[in-house]
Amino acid sequence: MSVKKELFKIFEELGFPFWLMHQMPDDVAYPHSFFTYLMTDTPFVEYFDNKPFSVDWKFMIGFYTDDPAIMDETVMELIEKLHAAGWTVEGPGEDVQSDEQTHTGRRLTISKTEFKTGQEESEGKEE
Repeated sequence: MSVKKELFKIFEELGFPFWLMHQMPDDVAYPHSFFTYLMTDTPFVEYFDNKPFSVDWKFMIGFYTDDPAIMDETVMELIEKLHAAGWTVEGPGEDVQSDEQTHTGRRLTISKTEFKTGQEESEGKEE
């Protein structure tokens, strides 16, 4: 499964709609709660035989809601699911403004290393 599809699956498991950051369709009513994502970088981090061996996928994730009571719980559930799937989460996030005065937001920075050519993450580690 691709790294993006894995991230989308986590959003779906949490039960909220999601869009590429700033790309919510005009014909969609502003939902009560939703996620946004933006891939911010994809550097190659390891090489083997002068070829990229792994890539570090970096994303900004936004969670927006009109119900402040669910903010912390939802963000912590997201973080738990990301950690369980092998993602690195830089922290519990920061407050961000919403396009709607009724909503509040939280932004997280996450990353995951993908190893190329079917190589396993444990390769090269002592057993």
